[in-house]
Amino acid sequence: MPTATRIAGVRRIVGAQALMALLAGLVVVGTQGWNEGWWVAASVMYGGAVACTNTLLLIWRLRRCEKRPGLDAGRQLRLFYLSSLERFLVVAALLVMAMVALGLSPLAVAAGFVLGQLTLLVAGFMGGIK
Repeated sequence: MPTATRIAGVRRIVGAQALMALLAGLVVVGTQGWNEGWWVAASVMYGGAVACTNTLLLIWRLRRCEKRPGLDAGRQLRLFYLSSLERFLVVAALLVMAMVALGLSPLAVAAGFVLGQLTLLVAGFMGGIK
C-alpha cells in the first residue's frame, strides 16, 4: 500500500484518539465547571496523550519490521516481545509520572488512557491501518 495511504491511516487513528481525549476533557469541564473541572480534564487529556504515544510506538515498530522482509519466525517473535515490553515500560513510566510527578488525578488519567485504547480498538475494527 502506498506510504501516503498509511500515513493517512496513522493520522486518522491518532487524530481520533486525540479528539476523544479532548472531547472527554470538555465533557468534564462542562459537567464540573471550569474551576473544579479543569484539573480533571487535564488528567483525562494526559491519559489520552499516553494512549496516542502507545499507538505511535506500535506503528513505528510495525514499520521497522516491514522494512526487514525475510526475517525468520524466531526473530519476528523476539521483535514482537521487545515491542510489547518497550510499549509497556513507556506507558507505565508516563502514567507514573502523571500521578507522582505531575500530581494528576489517577482515575481521570486511567480513564483517558482507557478511552484512547478503546478508540484504537474501534479504529482497528473499522479498517485500521492498511
